[in-house]
Amino acid sequence: KNELSKSMKIKNDLSNAQTALECYKLYKDRAPFKLKGFFRFIIFNENDSSLFVANDHLGSKPLYFVKKNNLVCISGVINNLIAFTDKKEINFERLRDYLIYFSGKPYDTFFKHILRLPPAHFLKAVKEKFFIKKYFQFDHSQAAQNFSSEEFAYEFKKIFFNAIDSLSTRNDLIYGTALSGGLDSSA
Repeated sequence: KNELSKSMKIKNDLSNAQTALECYKLYKDRAPFKLKGFFRFIIFNENDSSLFVANDHLGSKPLYFVKKNNLVCISGVINNLIAFTDKKEINFERLRDYLIYFSGKPYDTFFKHILRLPPAHFLKAVKEKFFIKKYFQFDHSQAAQNFSSEEFAYEFKKIFFNAIDSLSTRNDLIYGTALSGGLDSSA
């Protein structure tokens, strides 16, 4: 947030919601790529009647939607959207994929006609146009470099402490954590 505030030349004491809005004003569709951490936001632009919805890189909080004619309904909870579908129908294809493969298509939910905005995606609706676009893809080739154990330890420590510092600078949430076993506990 501090880094973003400096690059956008905005006040650092803005809430996360205000920061996301200012970032969108400046970067438009590239705004989610500029943000770090957990976020999801919806921005309605009255000037052109456009809707912009973004989900963070990991999809830490789900976003569901129903598109029916020229109406888009969005919620973080599926139950809120059932009333907007014609009828409550189970998506048996998704259910089968879940039971057999413990996975499924990134957009599917267990209800027909209710879709999920996948992680690292944004949704944009302008008048009759509606599209979903992926804004981030992890670069696995960079992760596969040949690092020594010392280099891995150094990089992990740098990323780990950066993550802790970024959590402590957020002004509208209080965080607690418990580390249990594995690489993160020995840091």
